[in-house]
Amino acid sequence: FSLTGTPGHVTRSYHRQRARFDRLIGGMTEALFVLCFRMKLPVMQLLFTLIADDITRNIPQAVRSSGAPIYPALRLAMTVRYLAGGSYLDLTALYGVSVPGFYQSVWMVCEAIVDRVPITFDMRIQNLNRIANGFVRRQRKVAFRYVVGALDGMLVKIKRLSVKEFAKPVQMWCRKGYYGLNVQGMCDARRIFTFVAINCPASVHDSVAFSMSTLYQFLHLLPEPFVILADAAYKSIPLCLTPFDGRGLSLIHI
Repeated sequence: FSLTGTPGHVTRSYHRQRARFDRLIGGMTEALFVLCFRMKLPVMQLLFTLIADDITRNIPQAVRSSGAPIYPALRLAMTVRYLAGGSYLDLTALYGVSVPGFYQSVWMVCEAIVDRVPITFDMRIQNLNRIANGFVRRQRKVAFRYVVGALDGMLVKIKRLSVKEFAKPVQMWCRKGYYGLNVQGMCDARRIFTFVAINCPASVHDSVAFSMSTLYQFLHLLPEPFVILADAAYKSIPLCLTPFDGRGLSLIHI
């Protein structure tokens, strides 16, 4: 795993224009690296091996055209830092990359990750037992023994779309005061996503957005006694447990 690749013949301005990623992280402690990139170096190395071919471009041609190629490891580093909360202004200045080149790298890396690291929810009994055991280990007092997913929704802020891009842009406006998309996600006990759906605008309620997802359509295939958990924003349905506030119960029931 090389963080810079083999530079080959480049102009003298290369080292001034493109920062070497290995030099930037050379003095980082493990804790600082995790703080900056939200993942450990071995994990980033593994991710790099999975997508390196997809984010590699013709380096000799890039050298001839601009004198300074963006190596695949640098594309990955910029993208991961950006997704971890970094500003594109700081990253372009730090790594010596133009703003268009930066966003091109981000899209390239994200598309490669989607292709090479698919999000799947394996309903085979062996896998469901593994997930359920993981949730049991995370509970101080075991209350749920057969949980195989934690479901939640979030609103992702976007720019206002034109009428050509979306027939009714006003539907993207949410109660929080911005345009956005409703994202539904579920993860296992290790916080690894097993399901993601981006099918609805931000104005759609979480329970409705979930009902329009593929997970909802196939949830009936989940074998008993396994269930998923969600918060009070979701309507309680079989196999999806949500909090119950006790409304409608008499003192006798309580």
